[in-house]
Amino acid sequence: MCGMEKKFMQLTGLYARLEPVYREMLTVSRELRDLCAGGSLAAASEQKKLACLLAQREELLGQAAARQQEAAALAAVLKEDLRKKLSPGPSKINTAAWAGSVSAAALRRRTELLRRLEFLIREIVSLDTATRKVLEGSLQDLARKMRKLQTEKKASKAYCEQGFQTEGFFVDSSK
Repeated sequence: MCGMEKKFMQLTGLYARLEPVYREMLTVSRELRDLCAGGSLAAASEQKKLACLLAQREELLGQAAARQQEAAALAAVLKEDLRKKLSPGPSKINTAAWAGSVSAAALRRRTELLRRLEFLIREIVSLDTATRKVLEGSLQDLARKMRKLQTEKKASKAYCEQGFQTEGFFVDSSK
């Protein structure tokens, strides 16, 4: 196995380590969507679960970002090595460019892995969009309720005199 194929396999391994992170993120995204779609976020237990899921999602995003950064650095090195090998070759590196440097099985494995990752990411984005829409609706409903409450409070103040005490005790301090 040449040095380039070894690096290519390392890159494929980095992508493979991303898959379980995205699968777990998909599960968390489904739970978030289901929790938000239930519409009962007012309960304290639901709010705790929401906070826990959001924290878990944030942690998974951090893991994915770190692994993607590793993969991007290795991919840049690989592309530069391939450009040097193919020089003066194509300016854009595609699957055909890799064909002479990496085995067909390794290319197929990487391509299939990237397709699975892309599918997972699309599913996560779709679920996150649905969750965001539900949360935006909840926020708009909450804002409407707050405006209504403020309007009622202003109306109540207008009808009640300031300083007028409806109940209480009178204390005669002259005695």
